[in-house]
Amino acid sequence: MHGHPPPRSRCSSRAKTTLLALVIAASGIGVVIVRFASHAATVAPCATDEGRYVPSADDAPSRAPSTLLATHPVARSAALARTLRHGAPDARAEAARALGEAPPRSDDSALLTDALDDEDADVRAAARRALRRSGSASSDAVASLLRRVAGDDEREAADVLRTLGAVAGDRVDVLDALARAIEGAAPTRARGAAAGLVLAGEPGVACLRATLERSVDAADALRGVVVRAVSDDEEARLGTTLVALLDDPRREVRTFAMRALAAWTGSATSSACCAPSLASIVAATDRDGEERRLAVEALGAIAPAAPSVPDVLRSALHDPDASVRGAAARELFPAR
Repeated sequence: MHGHPPPRSRCSSRAKTTLLALVIAASGIGVVIVRFASHAATVAPCATDEGRYVPSADDAPSRAPSTLLATHPVARSAALARTLRHGAPDARAEAARALGEAPPRSDDSALLTDALDDEDADVRAAARRALRRSGSASSDAVASLLRRVAGDDEREAADVLRTLGAVAGDRVDVLDALARAIEGAAPTRARGAAAGLVLAGEPGVACLRATLERSVDAADALRGVVVRAVSDDEEARLGTTLVALLDDPRREVRTFAMRALAAWTGSATSSACCAPSLASIVAATDRDGEERRLAVEALGAIAPAAPSVPDVLRSALHDPDASVRGAAARELFPAR
């Protein structure tokens, strides 16, 4: 007898299907669906002896997946690997960014290292940012970055130098490369190297100070440096470094630190840690007016995170230097 089954049979079929789904869910077996902009693809476990996925060109997406971060970690890595190896340039760049937006896995390190040498500049840039967000770099990744330092593109070389300082600044070969890049290099590259030394934390600051002793190029490079953190860990290290530089004997170093803090966009915790050192500069009569003004502007930038800042700014309204008084008034009573 053909045709649709009677209602009882259909109910029985649905019950069996539901029961099967519950058994599958209870056993921990799942299928991860990754939806792409152009099509939907099922990512199924296909592990080697080492438990890793082996991506192939046949199932590579032509565009980047939009839900990679919501998938199972292992399936996510498999999808990212396929995209990075076989996808279009914009898809590879998005995949590289995705590697920096989720907790890192051991397999991700190799993927990022490969992406650092991608033929597309946007993919390489996304891989460097993801590497900074991860907070560390393998020896192979550092070697790849060091090879890129001598590249012809000044802007890319500067970003490579910043990344080197951020992820591997305690390595002697990296510090030497950053110091060499400051001396005699083009301005963009030199500023990138100086930023890398600042992002490297304590060992980088020591190297920067030694470079300043022997080279006027370092002081010139420092004047144009803009440093911004890309992760919470990097931000905490940068805030500590900038506060330490406020007491440097060189004026150009102190000026750099205060200007960097005036442009600060860090968290409340990091901002509050900077307030006491800046307040002491505002109150120091042995500092010249320009330094006190810069300290007032830096305090204004972090004021929402430090309850003591308004009192310091109000006291600066009585500073003997007109530029300091003006800066304090602007911070306390911004124009609307």
